[in-house]
Amino acid sequence: MEVKVPREVRKYQESIMLGLSMRQFFCSSIAVGVAVLAYFGLRDTLGNEGVSWVCIVVALPIALIGFVTYHEMTLERFALAWLKSEVLMPKSIWFASDNYMFLAYQEYKLGKANIKKRKKNKKIRKKKRGDRK
Repeated sequence: MEVKVPREVRKYQESIMLGLSMRQFFCSSIAVGVAVLAYFGLRDTLGNEGVSWVCIVVALPIALIGFVTYHEMTLERFALAWLKSEVLMPKSIWFASDNYMFLAYQEYKLGKANIKKRKKNKKIRKKKRGDRK
């Protein structure tokens, strides 16, 4: 007898029926119920094709509530986090990078230029001294 143990304990989901968790099972059964009600309520007015599209559009959001997770957050937690970060408390974050290689190259280049200037100044001084004698 072998028992499967998930590597990450936090990702464990207990399945109650058909491999679905309780949340998934209830949301999918509510979605099926809403789709059946939409079908029987609208089949005389829209016909089969129109009613099938209405059933899909009505049942899909309810089913997604049970199955969607993003960064280990359920759909409603994610929606609240998004609303809070984008609508209620938006904040602009500015990124300014420091290119250390470029700064080091600038210092190196500046140092070389200073050395060249010093050598040039020495030559000029020597010439001036030589002219005096």
